[in-house]
Amino acid sequence: MVFFLVFVGGGAFQQFLAETLKGTDDPRALRTTLLAVTYGSFLLWRIGVAWTAQWLGEWASIALGALSYALLPFLILLKAPAWLLIAGAALWGFGAASFWVASGTRVLHLTTQSRYGRGTAAIYVGSLIGIAFGLVAQSYLGERWGTGAIPCWAAGASLAGAVLAATLWRGGAPQERPTWSAYRGLLLDSHILLAGVMLFASGLTYPVLLSTFSDAVVDRSSLGSLGLVALWFHLSKAALSYVGGWMSDHWGRSRAMAAGFLAGAVGLLLSGLLVRTPTVSPGGAPLEVAGLALAAFFLGIPAGVVPVAGSALVGDRVSGSQRMMGLGSLFIWRDGAVVAGMLLSEPLRRSLNLTGSYLVMALVLVGFAVLGGRLTALRPVAGAGEPGSATRKEKLE
Repeated sequence: MVFFLVFVGGGAFQQFLAETLKGTDDPRALRTTLLAVTYGSFLLWRIGVAWTAQWLGEWASIALGALSYALLPFLILLKAPAWLLIAGAALWGFGAASFWVASGTRVLHLTTQSRYGRGTAAIYVGSLIGIAFGLVAQSYLGERWGTGAIPCWAAGASLAGAVLAATLWRGGAPQERPTWSAYRGLLLDSHILLAGVMLFASGLTYPVLLSTFSDAVVDRSSLGSLGLVALWFHLSKAALSYVGGWMSDHWGRSRAMAAGFLAGAVGLLLSGLLVRTPTVSPGGAPLEVAGLALAAFFLGIPAGVVPVAGSALVGDRVSGSQRMMGLGSLFIWRDGAVVAGMLLSEPLRRSLNLTGSYLVMALVLVGFAVLGGRLTALRPVAGAGEPGSATRKEKLE
């Protein structure tokens, strides 16, 4: 429920950021800056949170991280200047890193190895159902009462999630004091490194949705259509997070990742063909928006499967006392992808047009489907697997 409330507010709010900044000189440019700062900070603190959690503890890292999702909507409500919005975005990135790394560590600590995928999927599904509901609610509020109602909803819902997070169990998985040498070993672990590269590829799907697709829908249709197109991405991602968790537990982490990439690639190719199909609609806009909705659905497949399988892989390969460092070492790749994608997605669309963007993304996903097949099991790592015990010899492949 904590993840649902946080993401029905601040999580979904990201999709409407440009619309709530309409009073600024260049809302789309400021949107890109704020999201790049947020995810850049998120990337840095994926590593740093292992140190801050030594001081804050797991419970406070989760509760304060949840609260950070209310910060940027609140500052926008106050019509804060751009420099303060940028500072708020940087703090949001820190809070989001604390929220996700500490929560992921807790899930792995409380879950058996044979259910790491499904356990991790539970928090992803909660967040994604929250985003899906939040997209519908915020698009309705924006059309019914104006865009000023959107940050009000987002701040209030995320604040409620933070209050609920404060009631959670205050214990946590004991974590060793982080060191740079330990991080270096985890960053260079062959499985985590290869899974991180795959997470980078799946992470590119989100900035495509936040930037390229958002602008394309608003240019062709309405704020309500933007919410519906984005809804398909998050519903797909929610369903495939659960399915991906099951697949990773039964088929192996690498096969689940490869299947997610391949399904996404095939769907994007179909979406590109739909956009090119002749239509009697004036300007072809309704059919292009339908194509965007279909593409958003297929983009959600690797975005749902890969993070869940990657988190489960950390549980397989990293000892219980190093899990915060392990998750940070893996997910810096995803955050780097979001930053890079936010900066590159719009120039890509202008250079290649919408159909070209689909095809390039589909080719990227095909390449990583092939790479997924190369993620094979190595020897188990002593102390990984079940909390406080040696790894059970279960295949990753």
